[in-house]
Amino acid sequence: MKGISTILAVILIVIIVVALISLTYTFAVGLFTTTTRGATTGTQAVTKRLDQRISFVAASCDATTETVKFTIRHDGAEYGMISGDLSAFIGGSKITTTPNIETSILAVGGVSAEFSNVSSAGYTDGQTITIRVSAPASPMDQIVTCS
Repeated sequence: MKGISTILAVILIVIIVVALISLTYTFAVGLFTTTTRGATTGTQAVTKRLDQRISFVAASCDATTETVKFTIRHDGAEYGMISGDLSAFIGGSKITTTPNIETSILAVGGVSAEFSNVSSAGYTDGQTITIRVSAPASPMDQIVTCS
């Protein structure tokens, strides 16, 4: 009978060890999944924002018609830009463009329609103005001299 008690004791110890290993594994997987979920979400948000960058294709200012025109391109590789991602400024003041830059959707690699703004104050010949288009990645400036 002594042999059977030893065998039962070994089996019982093996079952306890397997249960403890399973419990530890389950705890560790849950812990690392919870910890890395926030980092993954944050990384994706930053990657998306950095991918939403623009550049100027063309910009001009016509003093006769008092109109500033510019065209921008979405230089990102993966994420498009939705309405409200873009804003346009001239000399630090927010402007309304035609078509409305805030409701235009830029596809990846796409060139937008030509935007224009007619000044209520007017532009003079030789005047230098700064056009700023604010995008999620960073604002872009273009300096234009009116002619």
